Amino acid sequence: MNYPALSELGDHYDHEEGTEGVRVGALKQLETRLKKAIVDLANAVKNPSRPLPVAPTANTPVAVMVAKHATMQQASNPNARITELRGNVERLKKWLMLQNCVLGSDGSIDWGFSKQTVHYDHQLAEQGLTRVRTQGGRLFMDDLCKVPLDTGSMVTHFSGPGYAIFVMSATGNIHVSSHSVGQKHHSSLLAGGNVAGAGELKCSNGFLQWVSNKSGHYAPSVAHLLQVLHQLQHERLSRSFLGR
Repeated sequence: MNYPALSELGDHYDHEEGTEGVRVGALKQLETRLKKAIVDLANAVKNPSRPLPVAPTANTPVAVMVAKHATMQQASNPNARITELRGNVERLKKWLMLQNCVLGSDGSIDWGFSKQTVHYDHQLAEQGLTRVRTQGGRLFMDDLCKVPLDTGSMVTHFSGPGYAIFVMSATGNIHVSSHSVGQKHHSSLLAGGNVAGAGELKCSNGFLQWVSNKSGHYAPSVAHLLQVLHQLQHERLSRSFLGR
């Protein structure tokens, strides 16, 4: 299978290999969210009867009413609020640690231990480690199809834990990896070469559950996503994916 509509790497990524890219700036946004989540959890534990105000999602009467209702629910069930906040802290910690960040107790990133640089998989052996194989409507990470793809232990900087990044070559080979901004990007998987598709996906025990065309490096169009879906159909994966 050959796909003619290829997406090129954006010009501003031409010299990213070997640099830290935007690692510090991007991860500091998550660091700020984690620090706030830790403070919110500590305050909730210290004063469980005092709910945190929920900000409205939009400046409309309905949004304000929904936010007030959420605040009232917190007051009536403080334990549920604490559980929610604790879960948020753990998710943000995992989000950062899966991108190879070392964290302090207050959520600060130890940049001395967290420094990374962007790596490209130039060798075919490296690219073989990220190439998925298909059998029986499932995705696998080995030639014998004994190791099903599962993104539960992976992450993307955009979507968080449980997701992975992917690219598809012009010949329809799909490569999948955990994402670490400033270390492992969409561009890493085929060494900055052109791709026929790129995005994020979610997979459980080899069964594809979700796929998108989210890639800042390649900015794929809907046409590229359709090519990926066509390849999945060719590999007899579309039915198992669409039915989940």
